[in-house]
Amino acid sequence: MQAGFPEGENGYDLKKIEKSFRLPCDEIGHDDCIARALGVGACTWIFGINKDKEPAEALKIADTV
Repeated sequence: MQAGFPEGENGYDLKKIEKSFRLPCDEIGHDDCIARALGVGACTWIFGINKDKEPAEALKIADTV
């Protein structure tokens, strides 16, 4: 299951992000919600790269997270 990228009306499925990351998007704001989800994906991608994964494979793993 991907975390909501690039789905939805404006490229993001906020409800899917909120559910996947258990974030209270309505309380913290949609921009902060998206930023937190992107941050998790970016960190996951870097961890993959640091573990000698190819960039495309690391990205697939990050998208799955």
